[in-house]
Amino acid sequence: GPAALEWGREGGMQAVDLGALENLRGLKSFTLSGWMLRTEARDSQRVLTWLNPSKAGEGVDLAVRGDGRLQLGVNQPAETSPVSTSPGHFPVVDAKAKDAGAAALAAWRWFAVTCDSTASADQVKFYAGGWNEDVRLIGKAAFAGAAGSKIGPLTIGNAAAPFRSGRAFR
Repeated sequence: GPAALEWGREGGMQAVDLGALENLRGLKSFTLSGWMLRTEARDSQRVLTWLNPSKAGEGVDLAVRGDGRLQLGVNQPAETSPVSTSPGHFPVVDAKAKDAGAAALAAWRWFAVTCDSTASADQVKFYAGGWNEDVRLIGKAAFAGAAGSKIGPLTIGNAAAPFRSGRAFR
């Protein structure tokens, strides 16, 4: 298919687990980026995580919500964090489009989330752009603190141990 990581059309818990990476411990600043194509509007689809649920939630968690916004959790699940974009930035492919290829191309989004806990304001910034649109700032938020040091494994997709609820990442 047209994706770098594509797990099929069945849904469910599908991910790539890269283990606990030492360089992710206690980060004061980081950037997360990638391309996303959403094929369904389920709520809280995990994008990536290294959150450790057994250590008071230390680490980072990034999810896309059913309403098309990105939500970042630092030392907490993304769903409980107030740090997010406004809705509508990450659409779902129009399954009824006459030209499925054009519809998929129009729904691809590049994203970047930057977090700098040393900045005096707006420590988190969200950027997005499409295949035929410039990348732009789509949100910013205040955040205090750095990612914890007792992290979980870096998991891309939706199968990190604390999130086994059947939400699909495709």
